[in-house]
Amino acid sequence: MFEGEAFVQLIGNFGFPIAVTIYLLHRFERKIEALESAISSLADVFEKKSHKSEVAMSDKEMIKIIELLEPKIKKVLLQTNIHDRDDLEQDLLELIIKKIRSNDIKDVPGFFDFINQQQKLAENKPQST
Repeated sequence: MFEGEAFVQLIGNFGFPIAVTIYLLHRFERKIEALESAISSLADVFEKKSHKSEVAMSDKEMIKIIELLEPKIKKVLLQTNIHDRDDLEQDLLELIIKKIRSNDIKDVPGFFDFINQQQKLAENKPQST
């Protein structure tokens, strides 16, 4: 098997990367579980909405959707000028609310449909020389 020194050398060479990997996997697992929970909650809200006969979404459901999107909005806003963040956040929230109330969310294309649309637009775009 391994001699004592060889085993200690293996742990010295690979122990730290293994420990870092385990740590990062544990952190990512918690974040992924949180994202799964948020997506599941969002899907539940939309599913309940699609089964309801009324057109308007309740304020409680609207707030839930905004709360689910808030971390992503905050993260994206970090890429903007600090003086514009509040205005941009307000504009984004306004657009989200308008889109939800317009009930056009049923016609949102899937990911691959969106990619295909973008490729068609790029192909039809005149080449600048």
